[in-house]
Amino acid sequence: MSLARRMPERDTAVSSEAARLHAACEVPSVAAVSDKTEFGALRELLFGTELSLLEDIRKRLDDPALRAREVSTVVAEAVLLRAGKDDRLGKALEPVVEEIVKGALRRNPLDFTSVLFPLMGPAIRRSIAESFRTMLQGLHKTLEMSFSWKGLRWRLEALRTGKPFSEVVLLHTLVYRVEQIFLIHSATGLVLAHVQDEDVPGQDADMVSAMLTAIQDFVRDCFSGARQDELESLQMGEATIFVERSAKAYLACVVQGAPPADFRDKLRSALELIILEHADALANFNGDTTPFSLACRHLDACLVTRMIEDDKPLPMWIKALPVAFVIAVVGAIGAWRYTEHQHAQEAAQTRGALERGIAALNSEPGIVVYDIHRTESLPWTMFCMRDELARPIEQVLREQGVDPASFHIRWEPFVSYVAPIVTRRIEKAIRLPKTVQMEFQAEGGILRLSGTAPMDWILQSRRELLSVPGIKQLDMKQLEDPRAYRMHELVRAIESVSVKFPLGRDMPVPADHPKLLQLVEDLVALERLGKDMGVSVSVTVYGHADSLGQEKRNYELSQERAKTLAAMLYARGASIPLTIYGMGAQYAEPAKNLREGDQGSRRIELKVHLAQMPRASLDLAGKTAPASDER
Repeated sequence: MSLARRMPERDTAVSSEAARLHAACEVPSVAAVSDKTEFGALRELLFGTELSLLEDIRKRLDDPALRAREVSTVVAEAVLLRAGKDDRLGKALEPVVEEIVKGALRRNPLDFTSVLFPLMGPAIRRSIAESFRTMLQGLHKTLEMSFSWKGLRWRLEALRTGKPFSEVVLLHTLVYRVEQIFLIHSATGLVLAHVQDEDVPGQDADMVSAMLTAIQDFVRDCFSGARQDELESLQMGEATIFVERSAKAYLACVVQGAPPADFRDKLRSALELIILEHADALANFNGDTTPFSLACRHLDACLVTRMIEDDKPLPMWIKALPVAFVIAVVGAIGAWRYTEHQHAQEAAQTRGALERGIAALNSEPGIVVYDIHRTESLPWTMFCMRDELARPIEQVLREQGVDPASFHIRWEPFVSYVAPIVTRRIEKAIRLPKTVQMEFQAEGGILRLSGTAPMDWILQSRRELLSVPGIKQLDMKQLEDPRAYRMHELVRAIESVSVKFPLGRDMPVPADHPKLLQLVEDLVALERLGKDMGVSVSVTVYGHADSLGQEKRNYELSQERAKTLAAMLYARGASIPLTIYGMGAQYAEPAKNLREGDQGSRRIELKVHLAQMPRASLDLAGKTAPASDER
């Protein structure tokens, strides 16, 4: 990779050099002199070889595939050269290889499992089996020592001396145990290899080696003085350090108890094998202990533990006693665990039922559970809020199979705006006819009523619904009274009629006399319909005159024209309140604009007023009442 990184720099340098030589070889162009002239031939003669080489270099630099093939021929050698110098190549490749391995693990984890399992599986199984075997042996020994007179004596001794029971047992049953073995270089005193029993706490091997060297020098200086005299053993309490020496290395063995007489022969044999196998490493030792790692297999063979074997067989009842005790303990624990499991299951079922009841209450419209005091024993305390139209809390709990007595229920009234509760509130406020459909939109609080109903019900319902909590907007545009169509048509027909009169007369022109009669009929019909619908009808009649003549006469004439309609209406027995206004020539065309036969300003107009049905009510029924623009 280092060579590959330097290739672009080399190529860039060669390219710039080639460009410089090429530029140097070029002859400045002169007018009327081309490349086929003698200068071109001279350049080709002088620099032909160099130019061809430069062209070949340019092609190699410009062709990525050619450059890749050239680099591929030296990549392996470059990697070997770089790796032999330092560890920079490894550091550079480490993140790349790490990402590749991670990606492969994510894509194909089963492949790695199939590769590693044949190696790790047997080792794991062997380790687990050995752990169980050691545990069972220790348990057997402990039970055997616990249920015997000897074991009881040792326990009393442990209590009396303050030592752990395991240590007392070890003192009475141990013949000897090789705890640690050190292989030490004779000339330097450095530890070459070290093994120890797994039950013995480890010590710093280098510190032990230094202390042995110091003690030996001290003994030699104080008592012997001869260099050939060496320390062979050192005893402290129950522990003895045996030293087996040779010219190149020696063994220091820590033994607890009294080893057999042939123990030193075993140490000597192990030392001779180590020296024989590692003769070159010992002769050329420079402080590196790696070559001596294989020596541990000879040292491990010397780690021996021997206990006192009691040949006296135990009575059968003593052997059976631990088994009976274990069975009794296991049975008691099993019964206790079964009882606890049953209680836990019952408690879990009870808690599950209670939680279902709480969830049902939370999902019930109009009920909000805001706190639960859960205790180990029943009943729990429940704090909630309930709308007056919501279902009873006890009923909801019973539907879930929960006894209401499992709760101390404390609830407070509140007003719920959820759709089911608002719907119940609406049904309680008004009684919907079968011809009316209701739709409530909880989001925004919009109530829509559609269908047909009497107008008095519509007006009454509007007043009632506007005060219902939860309704923010009332849409009754699709709710209609069938009679409102007729009333609207009559009002529109009455207000659209304009009866014209001849000049100076209070009786309509012959052509408009049928209009006047129809107008009277419509007013009578409107009055009857208004009584049926509970609506009071009143009419304002406006009389108009043209601008010809005196103003006073025009005013009187406009009033007489309005009174003509009133007289005809009352003659039919109608009781509609009429208000008559004579407008004179106030809204007439100027006299200079009048044409012969123009009667547009000599007319009467009517405006209808519905006392108990304002324009907003008419709008709700899908109608728009004409504006009462009194002039």
